[in-house]
Amino acid sequence: MQRERGILSALLEKSLCGIVLIEAASHKIVDVNPVAIKTIGRPKEEIVGNICHQFICLAEVGKCPISDLGLSVDNSERTIINSQKEITPILKSVVPVTIEDKDFFVECFIDLSERKRTETKLLQAKFAAESASRAKSEFLTNMSHELRTPLNSIIGFSDILLEKIFGELNERQLKYVNNISVSGRHLLGVINDILDLSKVEAGKMELYYSEFSIGSVFDEVKSTILPLAMVKNLETEFNIDPDFGDIQADRSRLIQILYNLVSNAVKFTPEGGKVSVYCKKSGNRAIFSVTDTGIGISPEDQKYLFEPFKQIDSGTNRQYGGTGLGLALVKQFVDMHKGRVWFTSAQGKGSSFIFELPVNSLDETEKPDNIFRDSATKVWLSANFSG
Repeated sequence: MQRERGILSALLEKSLCGIVLIEAASHKIVDVNPVAIKTIGRPKEEIVGNICHQFICLAEVGKCPISDLGLSVDNSERTIINSQKEITPILKSVVPVTIEDKDFFVECFIDLSERKRTETKLLQAKFAAESASRAKSEFLTNMSHELRTPLNSIIGFSDILLEKIFGELNERQLKYVNNISVSGRHLLGVINDILDLSKVEAGKMELYYSEFSIGSVFDEVKSTILPLAMVKNLETEFNIDPDFGDIQADRSRLIQILYNLVSNAVKFTPEGGKVSVYCKKSGNRAIFSVTDTGIGISPEDQKYLFEPFKQIDSGTNRQYGGTGLGLALVKQFVDMHKGRVWFTSAQGKGSSFIFELPVNSLDETEKPDNIFRDSATKVWLSANFSG
């Protein structure tokens, strides 16, 4: 018995946790260790002999979790108020024990002050980051709108000149006006991407679901991509599983996803290469793949692919161009559809980007009010790339 008392005394003295021994019948504190004394902030003689509710348990008398409410263990976060009225958050655990035929409660606790301070700092950092992100999104949105107005005028008037409404243009003039139109449309596409990304990050982007055929989407993407592929003498394939019916999704965003992936494939595939686009159905999932025989992506660059404004090797981008927004938008739009996107790639051997979306995104009860047919949808490509 003497040996057991020695072990108990050593545990009380050396423990890094606060330990309080409480008599079960009277709820009086029998003993406390140095850590508990320091946390409670009172001399030992002021603590021992007093009711536990006065110092370490704010439960009302008659509502002790163990003796009154019948719990076998009490694990909870509490607070201790010391003699200077300072509040210390603690995580405590109370268990009943029997020593020499007498019932006691052993209360162990750890000081959560440092953890709470860290949590507060993390929350403050989170709020600051969110505030900065909102400010960035608002700035990008405002600037994008300011830029779109003059750009639309530039594109509109250059198109009027190309249509020779105000008279004939010589070959040199046609070339320069066409350059203005093409560059304006490219810049407008970049601005639209920035607007889309800022809307997604601000949680203001909404999907407008409709029911449509994959074939109609492939046709529109193909009509825009083929001229670009022909310039580089690329072989292109667009194939759909013959058993695939309609899909329910945001049509314009699906076109945008495919356009970004296919245009990247065309951009990074050398002359004479091949780009293949395929769609098949697996259960209630539509699986799309865009595969090329292009330059591939290095392992170091692969981890940055879906990050906005992140461009892989700067030398590559100087050669091929790009803003670093296309793949970021692909991932955001796929995620919004409750899908997923991934890729495989090897340098010098090409890349394959795969994404999957639910085929039936809308419940049957939602269809009458929320679903529209092909003819009711607005086509994203025509708004962004119409000549």
